[in-house]
Amino acid sequence: MPDPAQAHASCETYSEAPTQASQNLASAPVADETYGGEGALENSQAQAASVDSQRPVPSQAAPTELASIDSNEALSAYLPDGSKLVDANQIDDWSRLISSMPVAGLVKQIVLHSAYKKKDNQVMLELDPGQTHLLNDNSQEQVARALSDALGEQIQLDIQIGKPGFTPFSIQQKINAMRQQHAEWVVSNDEQFQSLISSFNASVVAQSVKAR
Repeated sequence: MPDPAQAHASCETYSEAPTQASQNLASAPVADETYGGEGALENSQAQAASVDSQRPVPSQAAPTELASIDSNEALSAYLPDGSKLVDANQIDDWSRLISSMPVAGLVKQIVLHSAYKKKDNQVMLELDPGQTHLLNDNSQEQVARALSDALGEQIQLDIQIGKPGFTPFSIQQKINAMRQQHAEWVVSNDEQFQSLISSFNASVVAQSVKAR
């Protein structure tokens, strides 16, 4: 069975984020993938449970540039170190920085829906237009303060409304979709599980397959 393609994030100063993400979100799992069976076979349907995963501790290194994902490479269920891809902060520097910032509520939504650029002490956030209503003087001041604390320097913040190619929120959505497809792949290709289905003339309830 082929190893999954390796997901990665690359950084280039003031480089532009890709205009679209790869639509091929699923990749073949490695041979030692496991699942937990939680459902009972009832009314000729098997309840399938999903793939457990552990979240590695993210690095707290602060990005100094725009982090982007290669649009020509599919997200993989596994990282090069063998850990499962669960969180955007595992592959995206901006997401990783946000996880170290003491922000919540509306302020956190601003950064999660923004793309990040930094040059010297100038930070520019490109905010998704659907989140414009979150902007006001107070929220911008809180974002600037949190970024200054996280980066360890006083920064000048400029928040612009635009069409960011990638944001921590959109990256996490793509990871979630990839993991769900991967969990469904595992259930449909596990020999023991398929043997149970065959023995009881059962089927899998699609909605019961959840990545976790």
